[in-house]
Amino acid sequence: MSEEPSNKQTRSNGQFAVVIALALFGVVFLLLFDDQTKWFRRVKWFGQPALWAWMSVVGMTLVGAIAVVQQWVRNAAPDSKSEYRFWMRACEYPIWFLFYAFSIKYVGYLLATILFTSLLGYRIGWRSRRQIAVTVAFAIAVVLAFRTGAGVSFPSGALYEYLPDGLRNFMLTYF
Repeated sequence: MSEEPSNKQTRSNGQFAVVIALALFGVVFLLLFDDQTKWFRRVKWFGQPALWAWMSVVGMTLVGAIAVVQQWVRNAAPDSKSEYRFWMRACEYPIWFLFYAFSIKYVGYLLATILFTSLLGYRIGWRSRRQIAVTVAFAIAVVLAFRTGAGVSFPSGALYEYLPDGLRNFMLTYF
């Protein structure tokens, strides 16, 4: 005989945190709504510019409240430590990006991009010289595409100030 699958759903702490955040954002947006939008006199309710934004915020708040109630009714998942580890691992990459963006103003776009693509390549398991060379080539291609080709402006690195004049001007312009 096979066992019947249980229809009883469980919640995890991560899901509960997300629905709590959704509901709280909805409440905050609802409280700040009148400060951020205008309702005009002599304009019919369906012609108000803030109508759809208001409906969205009310909908977000209601859906968030319903989700909180639904999650609250369900039983807690037995293994919340693995859930927390999962979310902490997901937060690792935005932290990498913040360090990357912060380091550009010190070492320059080229060196920061090479350094962080290589470190991230190493982090995901690319350990051979060939694989690290691929990350460096990718970093150079990104810099050439964005800074040199598209002319996207990035802060110049403080490290560039120590270069000789001609090289410094070249690096500031193209890298």
